[in-house]
Amino acid sequence: MMANIKAQQILVPMQVYIGDEAELRCTFNSNNSKIKKLLENSTDGSVYLNSSNFVEPVNLSEYDISQMKLELSGVDFFQLKINFTPWKIGTIQFPSINIEGELIDFSPVHIMSIVEQTNTTSLKEGLSPLLLPNTTYKIFAFIILITIFIIIIIRLFIKRGKILFFIKNQIIKYKNLKNKKKTIKNLENLNSKKEMNDQEFAQNFQQIMRKYLQIHYNYPFMNCVTSKLENAFSIISKDLFSEEKKENFSSLVGFFVRTDFIRFSAKGKFLPEERQKIIDSTKQIIQFLEQPDD
Repeated sequence: MMANIKAQQILVPMQVYIGDEAELRCTFNSNNSKIKKLLENSTDGSVYLNSSNFVEPVNLSEYDISQMKLELSGVDFFQLKINFTPWKIGTIQFPSINIEGELIDFSPVHIMSIVEQTNTTSLKEGLSPLLLPNTTYKIFAFIILITIFIIIIIRLFIKRGKILFFIKNQIIKYKNLKNKKKTIKNLENLNSKKEMNDQEFAQNFQQIMRKYLQIHYNYPFMNCVTSKLENAFSIISKDLFSEEKKENFSSLVGFFVRTDFIRFSAKGKFLPEERQKIIDSTKQIIQFLEQPDD
């Protein structure tokens, strides 16, 4: 007999109206090996479900479901994302869903109305126009300001490509600089924890570097197994990166292989000073990966 799991759910956005596109994010915990295997066999650590997974037929008169996606969100934690469009006001109840033998229950979803949002039950009375003394010069000043504003907007519109490119580059540079500094700081803090055993060190090292790579390259490295890191880098680079950068990434993959052995081998143990060497080398690799390609 299958046990029902009550998911922790979030509605995005929090206030949804009829015809809005919304997303219900449901997080649940399970050690179901079938679910883990299903995600491991996928290319990006996620799978798409369909309405046949529901234990009961969906009510198409109340909502449409455009997509359902299951992702790994942590150790034994999974997130189900349901994209839907509501067609009624009030409460919508999704039927339970069966995922590899696990029954996931949903809490009711409340759909807002404009009247409910504004607490308005009748039309407001019209107000008579208000006239201010000596407003002619203010109107002319306002017209001049509006004209100047429109001219500025037109000039910005003409040069929008260069402006947007500059802004985008600055945002990327700031994000990468912040990511780099935080990663190096985390590596140094990790190395200072002498009381941490080798397995914990290896796991934390991989988490720090996966997060760094995911932010730097905008690619889901958190869900990428070690054996697929080289292939992921090739997809990102489109074979346009320098040989030096490729060699440094290969060296980093070597550290992932080594830390995997430490994590999963019963006899896995770092050599003396090896942890320090891995941290120092990784910091140098980050410097190379941060260098722009000509």
